[in-house]
Amino acid sequence: MSEHHFAAPREPLRLAYFITSYGDGVQLLRLVRVLRAGDPDAEIVVQHDETHNALDRAPLDALGVHVLLSPETIGWGDITLDRARWRVYGWILEHLDVDWVMMLSEQDHPTAPLGVLRERLGAAAANGTDVVMEAWRLDEIPDPEIRAEAAQRYRFQWYALPTTGLARHLPRPVARFVDRAAGVLVHRLHKHGLPVRLALAMPSVGVPARIGFRALRTPFDRAHPGWHNNCWFALDRRAMQAVVTRIEADPALVRYYERTVIPVESLFATILENDPSIRVEHESLHTIRWSDHRSGRPDVFTVEDVPMLVAAPHPFARKFGADPRVLDALAEHVLLTKEPS
Repeated sequence: MSEHHFAAPREPLRLAYFITSYGDGVQLLRLVRVLRAGDPDAEIVVQHDETHNALDRAPLDALGVHVLLSPETIGWGDITLDRARWRVYGWILEHLDVDWVMMLSEQDHPTAPLGVLRERLGAAAANGTDVVMEAWRLDEIPDPEIRAEAAQRYRFQWYALPTTGLARHLPRPVARFVDRAAGVLVHRLHKHGLPVRLALAMPSVGVPARIGFRALRTPFDRAHPGWHNNCWFALDRRAMQAVVTRIEADPALVRYYERTVIPVESLFATILENDPSIRVEHESLHTIRWSDHRSGRPDVFTVEDVPMLVAAPHPFARKFGADPRVLDALAEHVLLTKEPS
């Protein structure tokens, strides 16, 4: 890696919170109010997918929030979330004078006064760090089960299978048998390391069944390995520009990742970790609890988790539902006053 040159960080650090949103706006507005009250000088950028829910922009406009509407539906597990992110990175680079951007969703919440995040990022900037991101090389992921899953996601090229709707019309015993047989087939293909894999449909989140083929050529090599990352992180202006520049210059990389599963947990880390001008600190800024990694969804925190969350070393946590008790308790801790419902 080449020598990293950096300018002294500005004081005070100019920070933006970038929030992805698709809900009805209630939980988003609560989060924005806490961010605005706790860090009044920060920029707040919301990227909202209105194909799921329309958004009442008036209260956000009143809080000085920049609202950008997605031109496409943001799907779970495909390239659309990555596209939304690099599109907003470009907008921020063009329109806002900020040093760092903190990535959030509407299901996140701060668990410490927001000055803690500013101090954390200020220290990172002073050390020449451009990205604070929990990440691992694909072949060095500590958990062997997650390592095998990541290899299947990013070393295979995946294609959606046609949806027939036949399963809805089968007698229940037959449908259960078909589900079990499909599960056995998926397991056997994976267990024996065959170059063909199957992934079952997840109708609850609109994900079809898919078939994957081991890629004959990947964008990874010894000098430029693939990476797996926690997709909630902070990055500075130099890192945002590095992502946008690489995306524009390397359409083949984008095409490859379009055929992977959950590219948002690999694409940006692979770009940034392999860029010699970028320095990455491998730390998380979020408390996240997984009871089942295979579900693809972290636990939803409850009011009983609040003592653990405020004692954790991370300034944010995810994910949260709409339970006002846990959100009120965290807002009271973060702002030293109760957030109005």
